[in-house]
Amino acid sequence: MSHSLDIHKLGSVPPQAFVDARLQLHYAAQILAATADLLIHSEPDDSHTALTFDPDHNALLTQPLPQNYQLALILDTPLLMLLDSQQNILAESPLIGLTLTEALDWADHQLKRHLPSPPENNIRLRNYDMPQHPISDGDTPFTLKHQNHFTEVARYFAFAHRLIDLFTRHIPHTSPIRTWPHHFDIATLTFLDPDLSPDQSRTIGVGLSPGDHHITEPYIYITPFPTKNINKSTLPTPPHHTTWATTFLGVTITATEFLAIPHEHRIPNLIDTLTDAFILNRQLLSNL
Repeated sequence: MSHSLDIHKLGSVPPQAFVDARLQLHYAAQILAATADLLIHSEPDDSHTALTFDPDHNALLTQPLPQNYQLALILDTPLLMLLDSQQNILAESPLIGLTLTEALDWADHQLKRHLPSPPENNIRLRNYDMPQHPISDGDTPFTLKHQNHFTEVARYFAFAHRLIDLFTRHIPHTSPIRTWPHHFDIATLTFLDPDLSPDQSRTIGVGLSPGDHHITEPYIYITPFPTKNINKSTLPTPPHHTTWATTFLGVTITATEFLAIPHEHRIPNLIDTLTDAFILNRQLLSNL
C-alpha cells in the first residue's frame, strides 16, 4: 500500500486545478459505498456507507465487511484493494483504464471469490445525485492526466484528518472522523445533546470538502444543525479569515485562505479559528 504523504506540500497544485481528479475519485468512492450498502447492516442515516480514511496509506476504506474484510481505495494511485482482517492484500486493481462498470464488476468478482460467505446479490450503485462527469455513463474509463492532481486530493484528505483529529480530540460527544461518499467530504459531528438520540440532538459539523458545487476549491466548514430557526439575516461576524457560506448555513475557510498561512503555523492557527467558529455555532444553537 502507499505511504503517508507530506502535508507540508499541500498547495503544490493550485486549489482549483484538480477538479477532474477530485470528481473521478468521488465516483470511485461510490464503489466502496455500494459494497458497504450490500454487505453492512443498513442504517437510516446511511452511516453504514461512511468511509474511514487511513492517513498512513492515503486510503479510503469501507467499515468492516463480513469477516472484517475491507474494500479500499488508494487515492493517490488510484487503486482498488480488497483486504482481509489482518490488512493483507487479497486482490488489487488499478482504476486507470477501467470504466465504472468494469470497476464495479471487479469488486463484485473479488468479493464473491474471497469472502467465506459470498454475497448472493451484485453490487449496485446508490441512487445519489452526483456531480456531472463522463465517468458516470459507465463506459468512459478512469484516466490519469496528472498524477500529482490525485496526490493533491489525497494530501487534502490527510491534512483534514490531521486537523480534525487534533481539534476534536478533547471535545466530548464527537463522532469518529468519516468520509461521506455522497458528498465526498471528510468530517465529524459533535452532539450537543448527548442524552437525546442522535437524530434529535443539536449538532455542529466540522469537516473539509475537496471542492463541490458550493465552492470549487477545497474548503473547511463548521455547520450548525438544525438551522430552520436560525435567523440568517442577523448572523454574527464570522472569525477572521472565514466567511458565511452563501448556499448553506455554515462558516467556511477556503484553501486560498488557509494556504496563505505558513505551513508551520497552519494547523495551530486553524485550530484557533475553528475554536472561535465552534463557539459561534454553539451560541447560534443555544436558544433552540
